[in-house]
Amino acid sequence: CKDTTNLKENPAANQALVQKLMYDKDKHYSVMMPYSDKLAFVSEWYAQLWAESLGKAENAKGEKVNLNHTPIKAVGAINQHSELQEWREGANDKVFTIITNKNFDKDVPITKRESSIPKELKYMRRNSMNELINEEAKATMQVLSEQDNKPVIHIEMPKIDAYNLGGLLQMFMLQTAITGELQGLGVNTFLQPAVEDGKNITKEAMQKLSDSK
Repeated sequence: CKDTTNLKENPAANQALVQKLMYDKDKHYSVMMPYSDKLAFVSEWYAQLWAESLGKAENAKGEKVNLNHTPIKAVGAINQHSELQEWREGANDKVFTIITNKNFDKDVPITKRESSIPKELKYMRRNSMNELINEEAKATMQVLSEQDNKPVIHIEMPKIDAYNLGGLLQMFMLQTAITGELQGLGVNTFLQPAVEDGKNITKEAMQKLSDSK
C-alpha cells in the first residue's frame, strides 16, 4: 500500500489543497463536469455533498465565517456548448473538475459508410463517438487552462464500473471533509442545519394540514 499521508500519493488531499488555495484567490465556485452520461448523476450528487458540507455560517467555535463554496453541476459535452462561454469570458471565480473515461464499454463509430459523410465533415471519418467525446473534453480543458489560465482538475476513470465509481465517490467525500479543515476555519462538514430546518418546517406544515382534514 502507498503512504496516503503523502500529499502526492493522496488524490483527495491533493484536490482539497487545490480547492483551498483557489478559494483563497476568490474562486468560490466548484464546477463538476463528467464527460459521460453514465456519470451525469455524479454532478447531482457532488452538488449536494459540496453545498451541504461546506456552506456553513459558523465554524466549530461558533464564530461567523459564512463559508461560500458553491457547486455548479454540468455534463459534457452538453454544457460545453453553452456554459463554457460564460466560464471562459465571465468572472474568473471557478475551479473546474473534468472527468473522462479511458475505456468505454463499446466502440461506437460515427458512421460505417464514409460516403454518407458530407464533405465539410470528412475529418470525422474513421473516428468514433468515444474519441469525439474525449476530444471534446480535451478541448474544454485546453480552452480553460492553457488559453485562459483557469484552474482545471482532470480525473481519468480507468473504466466506469462499480469498483472505480465507488473509489471516485469515496475520494470526493474525503476531499470535501479535508477541504473544510484546510480553510483554517474548522467548519463541521458533517452537519447540515439549514437542510434539517427545511425538513422540520415541512414536517410541521404537513402535520397541520393533516390535522385540519
